[in-house]
Amino acid sequence: MNDPARVFAILAGVAGLALAFAMPPGAAPDETRHLSRVVLMSEGSFGVPGLRPPRASVPKSIPELHRAIEGPDFRAPPRRTIGELAALAATPLDPDRRVGIANAGTYPPIVYVPQLVGVAPARWLGLGPAMLIYAGRLTSLAAWIALTWLAIRLAPARRWTLALLSLTPMAVAGAASISADPATNAACLLFAVIAARAAAGADALATRERNALLGAALLVGVVKPGYWPLALAALAIAPARCGGRARQLALAAAAGAAMLVPSVGWLLLAQQSEPAPPIAGADPVAQLRFVLGDPFGFAAILGRTLWHGLPTYWTTFVGELGPLIVKLPAVFYALWAVLLAAVVALDAPPLAIDRAARGWLGAAFALSILAMFAMAYLGWNPVGDPAIQGVQGRYWAPAVPMLVLASPAAGAALPRAVQWTLIGVAGASFAATVGAIFAVYYLA
Repeated sequence: MNDPARVFAILAGVAGLALAFAMPPGAAPDETRHLSRVVLMSEGSFGVPGLRPPRASVPKSIPELHRAIEGPDFRAPPRRTIGELAALAATPLDPDRRVGIANAGTYPPIVYVPQLVGVAPARWLGLGPAMLIYAGRLTSLAAWIALTWLAIRLAPARRWTLALLSLTPMAVAGAASISADPATNAACLLFAVIAARAAAGADALATRERNALLGAALLVGVVKPGYWPLALAALAIAPARCGGRARQLALAAAAGAAMLVPSVGWLLLAQQSEPAPPIAGADPVAQLRFVLGDPFGFAAILGRTLWHGLPTYWTTFVGELGPLIVKLPAVFYALWAVLLAAVVALDAPPLAIDRAARGWLGAAFALSILAMFAMAYLGWNPVGDPAIQGVQGRYWAPAVPMLVLASPAAGAALPRAVQWTLIGVAGASFAATVGAIFAVYYLA
């Protein structure tokens, strides 16, 4: 009970297994699109599918599974008995019957390595698309729990808060799916923790600390792009620890380069395959020209989007699963708000850094959120769209640990009653989530 990392691992393991098998295969966000990338990787193709020849193709049974689960209207998918879903799970992959694919995401292949560990052997065994999804979900969950457990164990402060953030139904359900989110969330959390440890240190920065910081920054750089401003956390390390202001700035620049160079390099490489736009009217180059031509107009668009979207960002941060149709009872969103506020306020002692260092961690959070919205606007919105569409609360998750680590706290340690409340709310939320999944997708 005194080890938040262990509490996290136990709760996430039990809940993750339940969610991995309760959610129908292909019902998680964009899961069959991600599965297509993993299957292509298992066949030796690590590039990005696009419109430029030679076109990539995947077994036709993958999109057919998606259509069977989603039905004609994704907002009201067909409900099935467990037996009927089991029959879908028995559908063969039929790898020789294929269909071309022009957009299976542009993320670097490393984000899919955990799922590949499960999917590749399952494909070699001749299992069907649904079973490939289950296999990928399990290895994804295991890798995410291991990396997140490590990050929480390494955290110099706020361990209960970091455990709570990692136990939202959305976080665990995302980890128990084929997605780019688990690797991204774990990598960003690990970087935040390593930066916080370095910021809270007193003696000269050791070589191993510097290498750990740059290694964690590189890991962020090779997962989902857009969270590059997290590198500003390196400026929370006191100049005296780095050997002076110049070396502090050099370390921050190196962390930024470790994040930015591989990420941008991969994006440029991915564009050479000419991936089909995810929505009609999307044109990242033209959208960038629009933003640069009217930055104040974009600032107004961002402000309006935030003002109107904050309630939705909260509910999709806590948990709205599938294509945002599996919702928790409203009381749980309120419970999570109260619980998170209490844990942030009481999970003491806080990180032992000065006000300037807290400011840099806060800036890393704020600018990462800005970059996330900008990336969404460039890639997922028609040119000149008056609002930034497509942003969900789960996209905030990689940056939120920076804000938490920057926050002050009262008291000496999280009260035992609050610890038990955390466990109780998390457990009840997972039970409610499984119930909500059954209400949407299953017949009695």
